[in-house]
Amino acid sequence: GISYWALVEMVRRRAGIGEADDRETVRAGLSATLEQFVPDPEERRWISPRLEGLLGIEELPVEGREELFAAWRTFFERMSEQAPVILVFTDLHWADQGMLDFVEHLLSWARATPIFVVALARPELLERRAEWGSGVRSVTRLHVEPLTDAQIQELLEGMVPGLPAAALRQIIERAEGIPLYAVETVRMLLDRELLVARDGRYRLSGDLASLPVAQTLHALIASRLDANKPEDRALLQDASVLGQSFTLDALAAVAGEEPSTLTERLDRLVSRELLTVDADPRSPERGQYQFVQAVVREVAYASMGRADRRSRHIAAARHLEALGEDETAGVLASHYFAAYQASRAGDEADALAAQARIALQAAADRAASLHSHRQAVGYLEQAISVTGDPAEQAALHLRATEFGENSLDLDEAIEHAVTARELYRSLGDPRGVLRAATWLGRNHTTTKLETQAVAIFEEAMVEGADLAESPEMAALLAELSRVYMMTGRSEEAVATADRSLHLAGNHALIRPVVEALINKGSALMNLGRMTEAAATLRGATAEADRHGLAHASLRARNNLLGTIGLDDVAGSQILVREGYDLAQRLGNRTFTAQFLMLLASNGLQLGEWGSWMDEIAAFEEAEPLDPFFQMAYANIRAILAALHADREGAAEQVDLARAAATPLDSQLVTASLALTDAQVARAAGDWSIAARRGLEAARDTNFDTEGPTIAAQAAVAGDLAGELSEAIALLKGVHRTGRLKDAALAAAEAGQAARAGRSDEARAGYRRARTLFHEGGNRLEEAFTGLTWGLLAGDSDPEAVSAQAEANAFFTWRGGARMVAAFKAAFVPLAGSAAAATPARRAADAASRVPSA
Repeated sequence: GISYWALVEMVRRRAGIGEADDRETVRAGLSATLEQFVPDPEERRWISPRLEGLLGIEELPVEGREELFAAWRTFFERMSEQAPVILVFTDLHWADQGMLDFVEHLLSWARATPIFVVALARPELLERRAEWGSGVRSVTRLHVEPLTDAQIQELLEGMVPGLPAAALRQIIERAEGIPLYAVETVRMLLDRELLVARDGRYRLSGDLASLPVAQTLHALIASRLDANKPEDRALLQDASVLGQSFTLDALAAVAGEEPSTLTERLDRLVSRELLTVDADPRSPERGQYQFVQAVVREVAYASMGRADRRSRHIAAARHLEALGEDETAGVLASHYFAAYQASRAGDEADALAAQARIALQAAADRAASLHSHRQAVGYLEQAISVTGDPAEQAALHLRATEFGENSLDLDEAIEHAVTARELYRSLGDPRGVLRAATWLGRNHTTTKLETQAVAIFEEAMVEGADLAESPEMAALLAELSRVYMMTGRSEEAVATADRSLHLAGNHALIRPVVEALINKGSALMNLGRMTEAAATLRGATAEADRHGLAHASLRARNNLLGTIGLDDVAGSQILVREGYDLAQRLGNRTFTAQFLMLLASNGLQLGEWGSWMDEIAAFEEAEPLDPFFQMAYANIRAILAALHADREGAAEQVDLARAAATPLDSQLVTASLALTDAQVARAAGDWSIAARRGLEAARDTNFDTEGPTIAAQAAVAGDLAGELSEAIALLKGVHRTGRLKDAALAAAEAGQAARAGRSDEARAGYRRARTLFHEGGNRLEEAFTGLTWGLLAGDSDPEAVSAQAEANAFFTWRGGARMVAAFKAAFVPLAGSAAAATPARRAADAASRVPSA
């Protein structure tokens, strides 16, 4: 019930810290350990408060889980730089959800370091988390099969030489391959004094001819428990309520006795191998008692009646309350919840339900503070199950929605938000309806269900019209401005963001202000107000950093890229790399995926074909991807295949992209697929498809420059006058400014002039376009422009011949010679142009075979 308990124990053990150590001792031990393993003082200052928060001696910094996980992971990585690190988890099926998330995080992000994780678990782990670990490339699962009869016999004969054949056969038959059954049988024989220990082995001391062997392991252990004195058996039941391990003081509290009176009985239970004592001086649990096997505890607990369980859980809860430790909030909640479940309906059950709700909400808060959001949702769902008040249920569902988003369990988060909204409606609580609708729409936006998100937000605004000046409306408007921005409704996005900023400022809200600033800056960029957009996004980044809003900080940086992407691809690539490094350090998988996509896309434009594809492949193998990024990476592979004239490979990747996009309802997705189709068709010389799909990508407004750029070039190559005119009109209407947009427009107008016979105008336009593409770093479009110009001008213009030679060299160097051949074969020449090659043309073709530096 304690969040990240195994991780806490590992840090304590490494630092030589005991559970009972005071705050200053813990801090000193932790500080010494950090100095030993983390040489960088700045990194120590970053890791230290996050480990102190884990150990419960300080409040955790206010930030996202990514920062917390990254700090813990970095601690182990620095340890591994001095020697390999092995982390061993036993009974991982009991771990809290956050612990399971961290182990997956560690395995996914620390692949290049010598860290080895060993996790032992029962099949129940996969009942809780069916896909746990399955998407991590470095995970190997070993299923422990039952032992053979021969192996069980060897085990028994090794432990008890001379065991009679009849008894041996009977034990083997009952064991059914479970070694613990054989071990427990030996312990039963010891209990009955039919075995004696001698020279590290057991020897017979009585007649075993008529040995009664229990049918099952549980029955065998139950018979062992029954053979104890009543007071010892009762003590085991007391202990079973506390868990697998427990302190003497806790046991005394549950038993209602003084600790000193229990020592003799505990010694007997240890000697009978039902309990053990942790005597390891390095262990944080040294001095504590433990059940020798988890199944022994389970049988002891199952042997109690409901009334006994109830009274013992209440006693354990009272003991924990007296300790007043926040760290044990989850255990306290579990005891009250179990006591309620063991109660009969009535006033006492109602009182326990109230205590359970309070404790469960405190446990959820503690789990959430450690960013174990799945565990927090679990506590809240338990609290809902013992709550009869609809208002309280609605509030709990709403909190579960927020925690569910943070854990990326968005389907579950949506369900909780829908339930909360309906409960608030039934209660006539418009503020609650607005809060629930805000989370519901936000989660739909995140899952790329933008149409539904807009409908949810706009319906809520009508429903909450009387709360137009409320803080709830400020938060809703911030989210609505985001989905307006994403769907191309830029003017509405700016106006909505401004309204949210006004309300949020009046109510001193932080998160809506940051979110609205990001959305406004992005919308301003779409409107061509680039300086204002950049300033707004930089301000949003600074505020997100200042208030520890990690996800918003990454989103602001991502959107800031748009202010320079149309002007400087190389400069954009530097910022993308910075964002990628930050997302990796924070362990933010969504933005790591986003920045990887941009790095690979920019690499195509820079002429670095295939760059970052190995990183993408490793990232895909680490764990399953969101459908959007499955589509995005397939799109990149399709374009890369098309540039290498691999039509089958391109078609296969296009199909994969469409399949991944099927569940998504997003203009961005629609435009991405159209743009990929356009680029693949251009490389293959399918001019009509390239022009049409490029224009469609532009009409969806997400690719208002990229789409017309490709459409215009395809229209020039295929002599498609109508499509070319439309592409030029679209480029002229683009509000965002930058060299690449100006280059695309210059190339399109130059192609139009060439087709109309205005060669001087065409030459000036193509010269300007190539210069702007080169200065902006888009070597790919520079090469396509030179290739198109050369094919239009033929041998009449030496400058065009040279431009085509450079383009040929660019593509040939990168493995695109076959694509160039297909491009030339499909190109529609100017009317009346000469088909025969001249010396200048032969020189251009020869140059295409000479790689350029």
